[in-house]
Formats: sequence, structure tokens, C-alpha cells
Amino acid sequence: MCDVAVRGAGGTWNRDNVILFAPANGGVMRVSGAGGAPTPVTKIDSTTGETSHRWPHFLPDGRHFLYTASTGACCPAAKPATIRVASLDGAESVALLQGAESSASYASGHLLFVRADDTLMAQPFDLRINRPAGDAFPLVEHVGSEGMRYASFSTSQTGVLVYGSGSRLAQQLKWFDRAGQNLGTLGETAPYENLALSPDERHVAVTLANGSPVNRDIFVIDIARGARSRLTFDPGADTSPVWSPDGSRIAFQGMRSGKAYLRQKRVVGTADDEPLLEAPAADFPAAAPTSWSPDGRFIAYTLGNGPRQDVWILPLFGDRKPFPLAHTSFVELSGVFSPDGRWIAYVSNEGGSQDIYVQPFPPNGTRYKVSKDGGTHPIWRSDGRELFFLRAGMLMAAPINAAQQWDSGTPETLFFAQAAAGINPSRQYAATKDGKRFLVNSRPQQSGAEPLTVVLNWPATIQK
Repeated sequence: MCDVAVRGAGGTWNRDNVILFAPANGGVMRVSGAGGAPTPVTKIDSTTGETSHRWPHFLPDGRHFLYTASTGACCPAAKPATIRVASLDGAESVALLQGAESSASYASGHLLFVRADDTLMAQPFDLRINRPAGDAFPLVEHVGSEGMRYASFSTSQTGVLVYGSGSRLAQQLKWFDRAGQNLGTLGETAPYENLALSPDERHVAVTLANGSPVNRDIFVIDIARGARSRLTFDPGADTSPVWSPDGSRIAFQGMRSGKAYLRQKRVVGTADDEPLLEAPAADFPAAAPTSWSPDGRFIAYTLGNGPRQDVWILPLFGDRKPFPLAHTSFVELSGVFSPDGRWIAYVSNEGGSQDIYVQPFPPNGTRYKVSKDGGTHPIWRSDGRELFFLRAGMLMAAPINAAQQWDSGTPETLFFAQAAAGINPSRQYAATKDGKRFLVNSRPQQSGAEPLTVVLNWPATIQK
């Protein structure tokens, strides 16, 4: 049909042979069903922090369509998404639902979408004015969804509804050895979003979605006892925990009054968390820490969102003026210091796909590619002799020899990690110091394929 350089986030096809589709970042695009060059239909509003338009869905007239305008990672996002309606003629779009972290569709006189608690909702919708015509009400609970804001349901104009069960809110922390053998679980099933193993390997810091309305906070799990304690309590979302080298503090991204901050808090004691850095307004809503240097003097963090992400370094001494490590027109993220502090690994898409690169630290303009055919989420072994990363769900290990100068070998596949669908730069696994065990934020094991449920004449189930 046409070339698209990034992963997709939905498509829709009308009777006039027009296809709308959504790249994961950017606005909705249009192309003929006969193929050709795609052209934009919607434009990202960067002044409000929008990063993508997703899941277009044509309304019956074939001209108007629904889509989800989102800001940053889901769920919940630092700034909630909005379901909007637009048209092929380029008229200004109109917001229909605020705070809807879901794809949406229309059928049988109703707008359908999934709420944050995984409930499928229906709302009367007037096609004459393309506006809601009544209050939303629940149809089905526990409908599957995930971090791209896709909701696993579909409807037809003949009154048929099909949906998949399950929840994005259930993850399990599992231990694996290098062969992928399951060594057990840690804690209970919960909506974990990322994790970090403490330097003494006695605790794990996690981001956990909790409460109603849902918020994200940092929790610490005692590995020996499996007990979980809450570290942050602010109503703003707190994510992306990173341990200090001595294990006394945790750095994290904290949202405060609509702004993204790099913050830190002591693990023991009652002192409040404190700001380290406020992200520039143009880079809302992300300043996510990814690594703390072994000497405690620097924090690496990912600044920006969507197609505008770079690796920056915050010094914790002197004037504390941050500086970029990888700052180009490409996406760079997930910077991680080597155990001796002489190197920093990160992810970049400069070659067309996300791969692992390494630079000296401090940077001198040179860089080396480690992965082949893709790679994300780098983690060093404690002796610096291996660099682990994920590639298409597989946990990889690249041999490293950098005692004198940089040298890396061919990456080896260890096992399928079963990692949850994480949004970069969130970390979905951790490695022990000896590189023999891995803690993975895993999708719960299913006894079999999850069923799809088909409902015939679903409008008849609506209580009048």
C-alpha cells in the first residue's frame, strides 16, 4: 500500500476506498486503497502536549471519523487522552470525551470505548450533529486493553459485539535463570509498570498503579519477605524508579501541577521527596531517570516524549547544569552507566530501528553499535563483561571487553522473557550482579488461549 517507517496504531477503511491509519507517533494519515503516498489528515497540537493520534474509526457517513488524541505513555497518562471527531475535509476536530484512555468506535447509535478500570462503556451518539446524546453506561467488565490504548472489542452495524477478556492491570514479577527456567515469583499479581533491583539485591522498587481514580506511585518490595511498602504519596504520577549506588535513595519522575520533575526520596525515614530538576515546558511530560552513575555524581535521564526523546545527564555537584549525551533528530533513550562509569549504553533509532549503542562517558563523539536487528532496555552485568537487552521479547546478552578499548561480541539469545508491554524508557526486567538470574515484569501465565466472547443483538441488552 505505502511505506511506513514506524509501528502502527490502528486503521479504518471507508466505502470510497479511503484508508486512514495512525503511526504510533504523529497525526492520522490518509492513503488510497489502491496505494500511493500517504498524506496527513490530522495535526498534532504540541501546545497542549499531544504526542500522537491513534485508532481512527470511520463513522457511517464515510467522511467523519473518531480518533484518540494522546499525550505520552498510558495508563494512566500524565495528561489524559481525549476521544475526538474529525473529518476528511480538514475541518477542525472536536473533543467528545475527556480523559478516555481508549480507542473508540461507533455502532447501533452508540459510541463505545473502554474506561480506565477496563469496563466497556456505551454512550448514545447523534450522527446528525456528531455529538453524544446521553450519559455513558457500562456494557461489559474486564475487557482487554494495553498501553497503546487499544481496547480489544469490535462491533458491526448489525448489532454484533465481540470482545476479549483480560486486564492490562495484572502483572507478575517472576525470577528466571539464564536458560529461561522459572525460579519462582515475587509478591502478588498487581499492575506493575517498571522495576529496579536495589544494589544489595534485597529490595525491588516498582511503579504501581493503584487507587481510584487510578494513580501511579513508587513502592518497594522486600524480596525475602515479599512485603510491599509505599514510598511516594503525592497525587501526581510517580514513575521510573532508579536506585542510588549506596541504596539509600531512589530517583524517579514525578508529576507536580502538570509539570514533569526529576525527584529523589530517601528509602528509610519520613522525609518528603525533593526535586532535582524540572523538565523544560517544551519537553512535557517526561524527565524519566534511567541510571545513577556508580560514583553517585550523575543521573542519566530520558527527556521528552514520543518522537522527541534524548538522553541527558544531570550532575549532582557544582552548578548541576544538565547536558545532553545523545541529542539528535533521532529518538534516543534509556541511558545506562557501565559499572565502572566509563561507558553509557542507550537506545537509538538512527539506523531505522531501535538498537543498542554505547558511548564513552564523558562523551567524546564516538559511539559503537552493540545489537543487531533491534534492541531496547539495556542493563549491564556488574563486572561490565555483558550487556543485556530485549529484542522482540527475547532477552539477549552481548559479551563486552572494554578494559582498554571498546570491543563487543555477537549477542546471544538467552530466553523469551515474557515481559509486559512496557513503554520506553520504563524497565521491565532486572539482572542480578552475577548475571545468572533475572526478575521480569511478566504477563500472567494463561492456562490456554483467552476466549473471545460474541454477543448477538447487544443493543437489546440495554436496560431502558
